[in-house]
Order: sequence, then structure tokens, then C-alpha cells
Amino acid sequence: ADELYTEGMVGTFDSEGTEAFLIGPRYDFETRGIRAGYEFNDYWAIEGELQVGDQAETLIGGENYLDAQVNLRSNAALFARMSAPVSERISMHGRLGYSSLELANSTVGHSGRYIETFEGPAYGLGAKLDLTDKVYLRSDYTEYKSDVRMSKAFSLGAGVNLFHGAKVVNDLRD
Repeated sequence: ADELYTEGMVGTFDSEGTEAFLIGPRYDFETRGIRAGYEFNDYWAIEGELQVGDQAETLIGGENYLDAQVNLRSNAALFARMSAPVSERISMHGRLGYSSLELANSTVGHSGRYIETFEGPAYGLGAKLDLTDKVYLRSDYTEYKSDVRMSKAFSLGAGVNLFHGAKVVNDLRD
């Protein structure tokens, strides 16, 4: 492999509190994002990704609470990816890494925003289909955990292998 790659992705991102004071509500976002990485060989890669929410979710406060809007401001993560080729063009992979999730909260009708950051381990599974030597499709299911939130994401992406590292080194030598 020895390749640098990049892709665009769309997906869903669900986040829910796990501590007593944060249990519910569950936030469901549609996302878009980018991912870039480097494949050292057919089995190992390192990659980073950034996702943002496409829309805010409105929470109805009820009798004693104000209505609020919550937005997925960002989810940034860094992963080690382990791949297993299934055929010449299809591979399965697992990912293990660390993420930082930011949710932006604002009270409807008020100008202030409150940003909450949740950090912790992330892991997931996925598959990749090489359409050509340069272009591929990819899907991933990833779970992100922190002390007080559990988030799950599903993404579909299309990507491009930018260059083969060994070819670039050889071209520079010539």
C-alpha cells in the first residue's frame, strides 16, 4: 500500500448521556466530514477524521425549563486502523483511537452558547471497496466513549488514494 489517502463522508451521529444527571436526551445528528490517513502496508494505517453536524436539534424544555438547541459542533478523532483483505478489491478493518466531541448548546431566544467537550476512546469496524487503484468507497461504524457520553456513528465515504509513497521516493531519486 504505502499510500496517502483522503475522503469525504456523510453519516449519522447519535449521542446519549450515561451519567445520572445527563441521561437523556439522546441527540441524533446528520453529519458530514473528512478523513485523511496514511497506509503503511495492506494491513496498517493511521488516520484522522473531523465530522460536523448539519443541523441543530431542538429540545423542548417543558413547564419549568427553556427550549434549547444542541448542535454537533465537531467530532475530531485519530485512529490506528488494522485491515484484512477479503479479496483483491474488498477489505474489512477495525479502528482503535481517541476522540474529542464538542456539543454546542444554546437556549432558544437567548444569545449565549455553552460548549461541552467530551474526550475518550473510540473504536469501530468498517469495510472498503476499491473501485479503481485510486478511487474507493468506504463504510464505518464507530463508537465514541467518554466518562458521561456514549456516541455511535455510521458513515459512508468516497475517497482517493493521493500517491504511492515508494513511487514518489523513486521519482525523486531519478
